[in-house]
This record gives sequence, C-alpha cells and structure tokens, in this order.
Amino acid sequence: MTLAAILSVLGNLILSYFSQQISQDIGMTDAQYGMLTGYAYFLVQGVAMVLQGYAIDFYSLNRVYVVGFGGVLGAGALLMQGFAKDFNVMLIGMLFSALGSSVFAVLPIPILSDILPPEQISFGGAIFGSNPYLAEFLAGNLAELCLKKGISWRWAVVGLGTACGASSLAIFAFLREPPIGRFIVKRAGDRLSYGSLGLGRLIPLACYGAICQRYYTKLPTISLYTTAIGACIAAACVAISILSRVIAGDVSNRGYAIGLTAMTLTFVIGEGWQGPLSVMITLALPPEIRSFAISLFFAVAQLIGPAGSVLFGIYLTIGDWVKGTPSYVTPARIYMLVALMGGYIGSAIIYILAVPAVNRDMEKRAEAVRAGGYPEVCAFCILCTRVVAPPHII
Repeated sequence: MTLAAILSVLGNLILSYFSQQISQDIGMTDAQYGMLTGYAYFLVQGVAMVLQGYAIDFYSLNRVYVVGFGGVLGAGALLMQGFAKDFNVMLIGMLFSALGSSVFAVLPIPILSDILPPEQISFGGAIFGSNPYLAEFLAGNLAELCLKKGISWRWAVVGLGTACGASSLAIFAFLREPPIGRFIVKRAGDRLSYGSLGLGRLIPLACYGAICQRYYTKLPTISLYTTAIGACIAAACVAISILSRVIAGDVSNRGYAIGLTAMTLTFVIGEGWQGPLSVMITLALPPEIRSFAISLFFAVAQLIGPAGSVLFGIYLTIGDWVKGTPSYVTPARIYMLVALMGGYIGSAIIYILAVPAVNRDMEKRAEAVRAGGYPEVCAFCILCTRVVAPPHII
C-alpha cells in the first residue's frame, strides 16, 4: 500500500517539473496547468474521500479491494495523461487520478489499525505515513534524472503509471480484509493502546508520538494538547518566516536562511497533528463509522489547507498590487501573517475546546464496555445510538 501510495502521489507531483514540456506538447496555458495540479485536484480528491468513506461503512465494502481498485484507477489515469494529445484528455486523467489517489489519503489508516498487532501499529503506520514525504523527495530527483537522460515527460508518467498498477494488483493478490473491531477506551495501564498513537510521519512521529506514549495513561487527550501547543509554536515560526527579510536587515542570503529554517520548523511542528491525533481519532471511533469519519476529517483538512493560496490570490487581485513592486510586499506580508497565524492559533483554540467533549465520549464508551456492550453510531444519524456486543479492545 505504501509503494502504491508513493507512486500515485509521485505521478501528480512530477508534472510540476515538466510544465514547460507539457505546455509545448499539448498547447496548455498556465491557467490550465494550474487547474491540473492546483486546488481543483484537491477539491475532487476531498469530495471523493468523503463519499468513499461513507460507502465503505454503509455497504460494508471490502476496504482492501477499494484500495486496490483505487490504485488501478490511478494507474490508468497516469497512463491516460502520459499519452494525452490535448488538454481535455489531461483534465480527464487528472480527475481519475484524484479519484484513485483519494483511497490512499486515509483508508489505509483504519486498515492498519485492524490488520497489525497493536505493538506494530506505530511502526507500520510510520512507514505508510511517510509516503508524501518520500514522493516529494523522489519527484525532484526523478525529474532531474529524466532531464539529464533525455527521457520524455510522457515516458516518465507512463512508467509511474505502470509501476502503480503493478503495486495495486499486488494489493489484490497478497492482502486480505482484516476483521473490523479494534477501538480504544480509557483504561489505565494499557501500554499497547497508547503505543499505537505514534502512527504518523517520520519526524512528527518521533516528537509527538514519544510524548503521547509517555503520558497517555495520565492524560488520554494528550494528543489534543500537543497538537494545540505545536500549532502555537508553528504560528510563531510562520511569523519569523514571513518577516525573515526584515529580521535579516534586507540581507537576502541571511533572510533566505532564516526563512527556510522557520519554514522547516513550521512544517515539522505544525504537521505533527497528522500522527498521534489521527490515530487517537481512528481508534476512538466506532468501527461502523470509522472509514467515513476519518475520511471526512482529512477531507475537510485537505480542502481548507490549499484554500489559503486561493484566497491569497483573490486578495492580491482585488487590491490591484503589482507583483515585485514595493507596494506589493507589505499587503502580502499582512495577509500571510493574519491568515497563516490566525489559522494555526484558531485551530489550537478549537482543539483545546474539544477536550471536554472527548473526555465525555470516552467515559460513555468505558461505561458501555463495562456494561457488556459499546455504543454504535448509525451511519445516517449520529443521534441514533444502540448497544451491541463489544469488539476487540486495545
């Protein structure tokens, strides 16, 4: 699944390195290129994530088959883009690519929570969670290799599509749908449950995961607090990054170094929520709505994130500022400070406010388990609650 996810993401990322060649081959404008790789892609992907999550839970679909089919669909989309002769075919390929890659965004997380032993969830999740970073790393190096060797962008995309298809077929061949049922309740001394909270990406896994594992029994909502604290620190790093040139006294090299360092810290610290928090949510949810709820959570996050750049463009367009002029710099800085810092700080406040609700939910779950059942939430209405026999509890 990790390999298929890397290849699926890589197929979209590598297009940005061949924008000039693609524009020349199929006569694509900058606006059309932005449609292929910009917000439209994430919008389609986000909607697809929610729909597939709902369908999986409501119709009890085989999640492994859904992942495999999505990988095959994404592979076909890459082949379509590689052999495209005009923009319309590229656009259709982009739509299918977004649909196919949506299965890798969140669905493997609930699969891993059921297929792996509790003591291995952290390691397996870290491997899968690293796929966007590995794809970003490989995209630039692969594009550079293709340019040096004179390999056409078409063959690069076709090759990725073929590899993605092969790895997706391997999912059908070697993986089986695991029993659904593991979830987490508040139980003191259970080290296996909070050990699984380390699911995430490489550096955030080491930082946030270690803290959450150490203090989980004393504070089950620790990942909400660490996420909020990380967001506040990231907000400060954002301010440093935006004002790096001012801090450096208009010395370009020094300002670039300060900005790059602050941006790196923002990314590492601010993205930590995708590790411990996502796993806490996954294991805390009833199995009957797990895929849909996780898909909805990540879809909303994915749609809100890229929206900042869209609003940024609208803001600068309305202001009629000319890019590169002194009058452009000040409003751009103000917007980025307000939007980015406000986003991080606002999310921190929301996470802190959510702690009492999460505690109440965990107490209800614990009471239901002690009574011999657990609350099951209807896929149509979260107000519909009934008690059934408990599944395996971490």
